[in-house]
Amino acid sequence: MTGTANRKGMTKELQSTSRNSRQIPWLLLAVASLAACDTLDELLEAELPGQVTDDALNAPALAETLVAGAQADFECGLQGHLLGVEAGFANAFHYVIFQIEMIRIANRQERTLEHGIGECASNRDPVWFIMQRGRAQAADASRRILEEMPDGSVTDRDFLVGKAFAYEGYATQLLSEAWCEMVLDGSGQTVSRQEAMAVAEARFTSALQFAQDALSGARAAEAQDIVDLALVGRARSRLNQGKLPEALADAQLVTPGFFYYATYETSPTRRQSMVTRLEDGFVVHARDRSLTVGGMPDPRIPIENIGLHSSSGVGDWIVQRKYADNGTDIPFASWREAQLMIAEIEGGQTAVGIVNDLRATVADLPWVDDSHPGLPQFSSTDDAEILATVLEERRRELYLQGMKMGDDIRTDNVDTWDTGVSLVNAPIGDLTCLPVPELEFL
Repeated sequence: MTGTANRKGMTKELQSTSRNSRQIPWLLLAVASLAACDTLDELLEAELPGQVTDDALNAPALAETLVAGAQADFECGLQGHLLGVEAGFANAFHYVIFQIEMIRIANRQERTLEHGIGECASNRDPVWFIMQRGRAQAADASRRILEEMPDGSVTDRDFLVGKAFAYEGYATQLLSEAWCEMVLDGSGQTVSRQEAMAVAEARFTSALQFAQDALSGARAAEAQDIVDLALVGRARSRLNQGKLPEALADAQLVTPGFFYYATYETSPTRRQSMVTRLEDGFVVHARDRSLTVGGMPDPRIPIENIGLHSSSGVGDWIVQRKYADNGTDIPFASWREAQLMIAEIEGGQTAVGIVNDLRATVADLPWVDDSHPGLPQFSSTDDAEILATVLEERRRELYLQGMKMGDDIRTDNVDTWDTGVSLVNAPIGDLTCLPVPELEFL
């Protein structure tokens, strides 16, 4: 099934046949000036030539290509988000070398106004513009399929439209969580984070409507993945907006065991996740070293000390081992996240039970050994202790999955971010969200 991780009987490092875009069919492009894509990498990498007219993109045979293009830019934006926003700005890592742009963002300095404008293969982290492009491409794909392509002309129409809306929703959600304001549709006008989250919620609702209509079609399994993806995304959006009953209802509907991944390859460069760039300039934050649960090592944040780093002089160069290389797929929505949202909303013994269920099944995580016996169980009747435990479980379970920035802001946890002077002797600013890049308004 595309999008879900059915791990039993599979090598976890190579769970490629069951992930969301591995089964995108080969497409023959209808426009004469476009070459056929022979591999998935080429499909996700393909860029439309400049001489193609706008009307040519309304060819029904291009419907899946348009959605795949939105997916590709979202996946580029996600790895940039992990590197620049989560690892850097939100202090999941310490930044310890001297690249000036990353120093500015990792130390939350005012000149982060320049951040986020890079392309996927550049050294300027692709965050704002690439994610915005993925969002816009997804919106354009759904519009073209619904409004410009004749009824009955697009194979798997409802599935493709549902998928496009889901990616638009996630791109909008991630941007609204990280940036102080949001700009929609190239208007040059800012809206608040909460307004943008409401837009994300609406896109997830549209994704659900179309994906549910596709459940009786030829791609029912993929459509179910999009249903679950939209449910997790809408629950997260509603949680961020304080719509707790609605968020709870969505989270309770997510299929047990569901995972959805952003897909990457070691080649070509544009399809790499760049997570190993964390080893070039970042060291795992002190808070995440030697983590335990009841005295047992916690495998959910795997790390390794690889010794001296020659360019920085850091003696204990501690790196993440959750993702093996730049071709490792990265989950960004799951049943386990949905369960943690339920626990946060309901609290009490429901939350205790969920914490214990997830601890007992850590071996279900792709980066944890199948033989792991599970983590020690939790017990409490103190509401404050239960909530604190749920939020810590969420932090560990969803480490490096794009959640930290939004979670820390939503739970008023930004006071755990570094202050004072960084490990590169740079002053740390007091920004708690990213200012929109200045180039957005030029």
